[in-house]
Formats: sequence, C-alpha cells, structure tokens
Amino acid sequence: MDAGEILKLELRRTKVKDLLEYLTGHDNHCDGPYNPRRIAWNIKVGCNEGNLTDPEIRKEYGLQEKWDERWEEELEVNSNLFYQACDDGLDFVGDTTGKYKPQCPWTTKEGDEFDYEIWQAGRSGGWLELKSFEGAEVKLSDLEDLYGLLCEADICPECEGRFVDSPDGKGGQVWHKTTCHDPEGHTESYYYELENDGLNSEDWLEKLVRFCKSLDEFDASKELEHQLAFRRQELEERWEEERKEEIIEAGEAEERYLAF
Repeated sequence: MDAGEILKLELRRTKVKDLLEYLTGHDNHCDGPYNPRRIAWNIKVGCNEGNLTDPEIRKEYGLQEKWDERWEEELEVNSNLFYQACDDGLDFVGDTTGKYKPQCPWTTKEGDEFDYEIWQAGRSGGWLELKSFEGAEVKLSDLEDLYGLLCEADICPECEGRFVDSPDGKGGQVWHKTTCHDPEGHTESYYYELENDGLNSEDWLEKLVRFCKSLDEFDASKELEHQLAFRRQELEERWEEERKEEIIEAGEAEERYLAF
C-alpha cells in the first residue's frame, strides 16, 4: 500500500469519523436493562403546554381571548384533546397504529427518502428510538465500536496498543503502548481492516446522519401547540355558531313573549 492510497484512506477516515462523532454524541435512550442503547429523540411534553391563553400565541393562531375560559374548561373535561394532539403531532414520523404505546413501531411512509423503523419508547412514550435504518439494525454500541476503530491510528499508526490490567492490583485497565516490531505490517493491517470494516459503511452513515438531522429539527412542544391550536380554532367556530343560535332563540322567545 503506497502513500497515495493511504492518503485517500485517511481523507475518507476523517470524513467518516466526523459522521460518527455526530451519531455517537446524539441523544440516546435504552428502553430497559435487556435492550440496546439506541439513537433517540426526547419528545416529552406536559399538559400545561396546551393552554393557548398567552397573547402572543393567540395572535399567532388567530384565537380570540373571549374564549380562553371556555378553552380551559374544555381541556379539563376532555383529556382526549391532549392525547389526540400528541398522536397527530407524530404523523410525520410514518405509518403506524396504536400510537402512544411503548414499543410501537413506525415505518417509512410512501415516498420517503429513507427506509427506517422508529419505536416509541419510555414509560409514557416520551422517546423516539431509531431501531433500524436502510435494512440494518442501529445500535449505539456498534457505532461506538466503529468509531474506536477509526480512532486507532490517532494513537500511533505504527504502534500496537492494548488494554492491560492495572499494575497496582486494584483492578481496571490502562492503555499500554509498545513499539510495533513490524511498523509497515501493522500499518498495512490497520488500513486493510479500516477499508473493509470501517469505510464500507460510508454511504450508509451519510444517509443516517441526514435522516437524524432532519428529526433533530422536530420541536415536540411547538408541534403540540400547533395541533391544539388547530382544535381550538375548530371549537371557536362551533362556539360562535352556538352563540348565534342562542341569540336568535332568545330574540324569538322575546318576540313571542311580547306578542303574548
């Protein structure tokens, strides 16, 4: 392997390392002690986030202040409003049934760029976990192992390194570096492993990062606000109609009274 080939591999190694630094540093979640840790998104929201009585929020959605009290009463007596809004707020994720139950899978919507499976996890469904992507299971430990492989040459590409038992007898491991007896052979072996086990997933990792960054933009609280505002708009229209009918009925009743 000549210097030019190594340089090309080094450039690719740097690129893939950057992708893995993002992925291994992403929010993650483990749904129980027997499941792997996965890339995840925190989508927890609170019931108090849906009152919609703030003047700026009312202005943004064209809501009327006169219905604030009626809206708060509606939220108290109809808890389904909140949960329906949570359901609809996750429609963008994909096709599913039985939402807001732990371990409920979403898969790709028709026309999506990527093939993926996401699970809603946590006691109250407050996390989205990425289970698989483009046909491959996604486990954080696998990404960390690959990142470790790519970082080996940062220690010394011509040295052999290994973890050994701590010399103080207290347990644990420390990094021990020794000069490699065959620097050329070690370097050749490292880059062979890198090319076959590390860089062959370059395209997959690029797609995975693009997908994750697209979900990073999702704001669960803002989406809940949007969904609840839509429902309040519908209710305000209904309340306006009911009020008009009451006024008309009151007027007709008054006319009948006067006629009597």
